[in-house]
Amino acid sequence: MTNVETFDDHKMRVIRKLGQGHFGLVQLCRYEPLVRNFGAIYAVKSIRDKMVSNPQIISDFENEFQTMKYLDHRNIVKLKGVTLPS
Repeated sequence: MTNVETFDDHKMRVIRKLGQGHFGLVQLCRYEPLVRNFGAIYAVKSIRDKMVSNPQIISDFENEFQTMKYLDHRNIVKLKGVTLPS
């Protein structure tokens, strides 16, 4: 199983949009915990605000997250962590 970190959403800086999926946007972000414009680059998948109030959507999103924790293949982006809205 992959160790899943928790990231501070205030320190994620959007670089550009990568795409859009069923749940929401996928964006290229830089995590800047200490210094501006210095940090690791991540693809960040987010859930649309209007979907947050739908229990079935939240359950589906959580199931996808749980599945991604166990995927390990060179052609699949690895799940690094999660950030919750502040």
